[in-house]
Amino acid sequence: MSLETLGAPSFIGRVGEKRLVSKLAHADTLTGLLNRRGFDKAAAGTVESPAALGRPAAALMCDLDHFKAINDRFGHEFGDAALRRVAHVLREAAGQDNIILARVGGEEFALLLTDVTRADAFVFAEKLCISIAERLVEWGGAKVTITMSIGFAATPSWQGQVSPLLACADAALYEAKRVGRNHVVMARDYLVEVA
Repeated sequence: MSLETLGAPSFIGRVGEKRLVSKLAHADTLTGLLNRRGFDKAAAGTVESPAALGRPAAALMCDLDHFKAINDRFGHEFGDAALRRVAHVLREAAGQDNIILARVGGEEFALLLTDVTRADAFVFAEKLCISIAERLVEWGGAKVTITMSIGFAATPSWQGQVSPLLACADAALYEAKRVGRNHVVMARDYLVEVA
């Protein structure tokens, strides 16, 4: 596949071509969000900053509920429309400089929030659940409510590593799925404030 096929003008040049290739390597083409590689790079750049150490942070791992059944019933074009709709809602909610947002898997999204209290980040996550459920996905004559489960982990004192925070948020996401979906579950490992 050529770069022109991917939307690059033919006059892009060598420097522009390298930038475009780099951008495409870090972007999810369906939703326009960062992909997992882009998220990891952006998150590492954020948390490795000396200014970030000791500051609060939160991670949200989000997964659409019963997405396979939706794809099976309404088709993959509808599923793609649903993913774009969810990405739009997430992008609207995350329109701040202190939030990194990505589609990290099929129907899975990740957010990293910095310089935010645990309470504010939790309220943000709950509002996301509500916003997703309130926006009907319409495609090909079908109108469907999509819901999202969210695993949440926060730390009052950032120590410069993304992986443990995301792992705790991911474990909480599995718990949210297990106990009923369409809500936020807080990871237990990050409940205790650092003295």
